[in-house]
Amino acid sequence: MSSSAITLREWENRTPAQCAELRGLVLEDPAVRQQARRLTDARKLLLHEMRDGLHVTALSHVGRLRLGPLTITVQPKIGPRDLLSLTHYAFGLREARWLEAAAYGSAGTLFQDLLIAQLAMEIRGLLDRGIRRAYVRRAEALGSPRGRIAFDQLARQGGLQRAELPCIHHSLSSDHPLNQLLAGGLDLALRMVVNRDIRKDVAIQQQRFSAVARPAQLDAATLASASRALDRLTSDYGPALTLLQALHAAAFVDLDVPPRGPALRGFLFDMNAFWQRLLQRFLSENLAPFAVAPEHRLAGLMRYVPGHNPKRRSDPTSRPDYAVLQGRRVVALLDAKYRDLWDKPLPADMLYQLALYALSHPGAPTSAILFPSTHAHARPSRIEIRNPVTGSGMAWVELRPVSISRLVETLNATGQGARAARAGFARSLAMGGPDAEKQPGRAAS
Repeated sequence: MSSSAITLREWENRTPAQCAELRGLVLEDPAVRQQARRLTDARKLLLHEMRDGLHVTALSHVGRLRLGPLTITVQPKIGPRDLLSLTHYAFGLREARWLEAAAYGSAGTLFQDLLIAQLAMEIRGLLDRGIRRAYVRRAEALGSPRGRIAFDQLARQGGLQRAELPCIHHSLSSDHPLNQLLAGGLDLALRMVVNRDIRKDVAIQQQRFSAVARPAQLDAATLASASRALDRLTSDYGPALTLLQALHAAAFVDLDVPPRGPALRGFLFDMNAFWQRLLQRFLSENLAPFAVAPEHRLAGLMRYVPGHNPKRRSDPTSRPDYAVLQGRRVVALLDAKYRDLWDKPLPADMLYQLALYALSHPGAPTSAILFPSTHAHARPSRIEIRNPVTGSGMAWVELRPVSISRLVETLNATGQGARAARAGFARSLAMGGPDAEKQPGRAAS
């Protein structure tokens, strides 16, 4: 069967009536059909075989994957330059102006290339500043003993066999686990990158790093552990590790059965998780004197009735993405949803979730969804939850658009008034109010 390709944007769908490539397409290979089912079940991409062909619906994941004879590319709605600025801020990266010509010289550059280019830049910076060395434990037989003699090993081998003693010592080396992870990350990046200019830079950094450390096998647990173990001496590694975690998670589409590490036939990046991370940083840094608690547990909201929990299960818990706190008092409950609710309808499950949050907060019974929008005229919407008997309002759910162009301008602003502008924008998003409806004078790039 000949190969074909389709391109769509997040939250768009393609049908056989719209795309000749999908017309009459059947996933004949059982393994490929199983892959499609798993992608659909995980809600990374909805794939349905119908009588007229294959129906494809993109959700909040962007990237590219190959499914049998079909290559599917999902592009982000946010323009590339704005996306670069937001990525730079969300991950705490250094300036990336040098990427402009390479990454955006041609249309259709994939988001994975943007992340890979940023990773290469971070690692290049580490190499230029001087890579960190650490004491590495070594167990080896030495003619001139060093460190501690391993008497247990000496006994196991039946005494002294030659003019060497088994020793355990620590030597200063650049070939330690943290550097090995970055070396493995460069190997992964080189296998994933599409853009030729970025590939050249990654290859250069990989060659430089090969003299520093051996590449390690990557897995999510090891990357998370390394990130948690960073201290003031290794904090420079933080941005590179964060990018590597994002790349590894997105590459792990797991299209191989059984899985053998990242399946490089696919890369799907969760923009919803990215959006949540971005807003968490923006609100946390700019809402003083309020504090922002991510995934705040609403204690006591729901419970099993005593005597009516035969399975002895834990009480259900609800965790809005952010709770805005004044001291210990909750003043706002917010969810970040990567779905343009100015363009798209509000799904019922989102409404019910936010309604529950609002009803849990009788002192100020309002909750809000913060969603991205590239529309210059997007305005907040407000839904009233009414008592069906009395007709009075019980709670309110607000849909607050976050103008991408304004967010980028606010983040990039410098000079007098920049901090106040960020604080005003953050407060309007968290609390609502007229400032939330101010729009910038340009569209997203």
